[in-house]
Amino acid sequence: MTAGAEVSERQLELVFGQGRHPDADRIERGLLDDGADPVTARRQTVLGQPIEEIDAREQTPLLALALTFRPQASLTVL
Repeated sequence: MTAGAEVSERQLELVFGQGRHPDADRIERGLLDDGADPVTARRQTVLGQPIEEIDAREQTPLLALALTFRPQASLTVL
């Protein structure tokens, strides 16, 4: 994608709904044309771990974690 390019509804669905590359349809079609099997072609477009694998483990994915470390208030006064 290039700066200023419009994002289609399908691309948003692929990224946020399925966790796949925004151009997954085009990439997958190219892999299938090159002789890849459908399962392998789909896995090549998945971003991170496939949602199906996370669901199978019955885990909640951790999307972000922020930690802040600072000294105790008594140390700050010194």
